[in-house]
Amino acid sequence: MEPFDKFFLEYISRHPEEYAASMKQYFAELEKRGFKYHGEYIPTYFHPYVMDEKQYQDVARHTEIMAELLFKVHDLFLTREEVRRVFDFHPALLEWMEAKPGYSVPVPISRYDAYYDPQKKTMVFNEFNADGTSGMNEANTMEEAFLSTPLGDRLHREFGLVNCELRKSILKVLLDNYRNAGGSKPVPNIAIVDWKESASPEEFAALFKTFTGEGYPTVIADPRDLTYREGVLYCEDFPIDLVYRRIVTVELVDRRDEAKDFLRAYMDGSVVTVGSMRTEVIHSKIIFCLLSDPAYSRFFTSAERKFLAEHIPWTRKLTKKDPDLLRRVLNNKDSLMLKPHNSYASRGHIVGEECTQAEWEEKVNTLSDTNYLVQEKITAPERLFVTDGTLPGEMLKVNLACYVFNGKLAGFYTRVSPKIVITTLSSGALIPTLVSRR
Repeated sequence: MEPFDKFFLEYISRHPEEYAASMKQYFAELEKRGFKYHGEYIPTYFHPYVMDEKQYQDVARHTEIMAELLFKVHDLFLTREEVRRVFDFHPALLEWMEAKPGYSVPVPISRYDAYYDPQKKTMVFNEFNADGTSGMNEANTMEEAFLSTPLGDRLHREFGLVNCELRKSILKVLLDNYRNAGGSKPVPNIAIVDWKESASPEEFAALFKTFTGEGYPTVIADPRDLTYREGVLYCEDFPIDLVYRRIVTVELVDRRDEAKDFLRAYMDGSVVTVGSMRTEVIHSKIIFCLLSDPAYSRFFTSAERKFLAEHIPWTRKLTKKDPDLLRRVLNNKDSLMLKPHNSYASRGHIVGEECTQAEWEEKVNTLSDTNYLVQEKITAPERLFVTDGTLPGEMLKVNLACYVFNGKLAGFYTRVSPKIVITTLSSGALIPTLVSRR
């Protein structure tokens, strides 16, 4: 057991009243601060995931090497037709990808979902959220609420607990890339852009407050409300210099006729758009096929191939056109899972272990040659968490997601669950993530 968890469990067993009072304050603070996603309260526990400084540096090393390799694939996509064919993107998206974003970092804001085992010092990545990345405000709200309680303050003093600030960091990333792209205004006008029905209103409101509080005029805009006039993109009468794109690319492809002015401004380069259309190269789960298939190993050095073998699960497009692959998939259901290559929030994931053989065969046959991938199931590390306020707690699987800003580790979004697929939409919970500096 980690030193923090040992101390935490022993302390709350000796001071149950202090624990109960702090837990009550934690949930009250979250309610006061609107701890919601699309209007629904997010499940959470009053038990943080804590890593020490060495573990933090270990996670940073793994994550930042992974970022370098993903950026390398992005560059290969732009220069190698063989790599471009792997993704098979929509023609409209390929056209948009021809427009240069102006800045040098392929994906300025992203989140890498991973399974990190601090004992074995291993880290396996299972998803790269590089397109419309969300959750930063949720993570910081939880962490701040935990540290504001009497028990959180006590643990802060005992372990030197700190959280990774993300809201102001996003603003810095936006401004750094605006200037890198040649933006010359000392105080650019910023637009956070997403469909109203898809937006994260609580997070957008928090970012709006942060950006305007730092002196940067900001609007939250639906692409349907944008107009492009005389080389300037407007939201009503508000001229936009810098777009923080939160629209998911596949949704933009499907609804491109509703966002014509935004797309014209994007293609003309009239605004700096952080979150270019090229982010889909890294966001698409198809990238796991390229990273794990020996057919593409020549694009990587021996050191890079070794890293990928240790950090990327075996993944292939699910197809009946490859009989050997199909046999492998049908005969090894307990070690595999199916997932759509363009979904998010774990929607559509199918775990072989949770199916009968007949169910698995039916799903494989039905989903082959659609938009599905087959991927090696990753064994998630487990930790003991107090979930309902009573000891001894419950062993839960942990998914440690790392925010990566301009290629560097910036913070965390940690979910726990008793289930193999770890999501807050089904039995999972989001918990504070803190670093012990002592």
